[in-house]
Amino acid sequence: GRPRAAAAALGAHATRLAARCSAGTQEKLKPDWAGTDKLLSKAVNAAINTKPVFALMKYMARDTLIKTAEKNGIPWRAEADALAADPEVKAAKERLEDAGVAAAYPEYYLQEFHAYDEGNLNWKAASEAASATYSMALRVWPEEDLTPEGAQARLRNSWLDALRAYLTDEQRAGDNLVAWEGVRRGVDVGCSGGIS
Repeated sequence: GRPRAAAAALGAHATRLAARCSAGTQEKLKPDWAGTDKLLSKAVNAAINTKPVFALMKYMARDTLIKTAEKNGIPWRAEADALAADPEVKAAKERLEDAGVAAAYPEYYLQEFHAYDEGNLNWKAASEAASATYSMALRVWPEEDLTPEGAQARLRNSWLDALRAYLTDEQRAGDNLVAWEGVRRGVDVGCSGGIS
């Protein structure tokens, strides 16, 4: 039906949409440091592959996010501590932690990720997810006076703005892929903890 056709049409054009979302009007798919042929990329990859340097990079990145959060009224440490001390969370943690299940986690979930040596699938990452998400959104527009909620809304709505512009461009070109007026919901399949 209509939703399936809309999804197929949008999927066929995902690369162009991703480029517009990430680079505004430029057709830029990667940041300048990404790729194997650039000196900066080689330096970043060498740093990541050097454990002591990467540990320092993770610490500094994490510290920057925490400072950004707390400077903007997001009580990062207090919220994480409160969650860790909450009896209901502790009880849920005990119920949910199952060595048999944990042994079957895909390796991907257990690899170093962002600031977490044991990967993102851990209780510390979960207790910090909301604060980190709001702080990250503030870092996108450091020169603007945005509230954490305002930055989050702007970040999360930017894909809608890109989608609207894309669909409008395609409709003008005569493809008439989807009637934008009929789109009411979208699924963010990379939404992490569901905050987005």
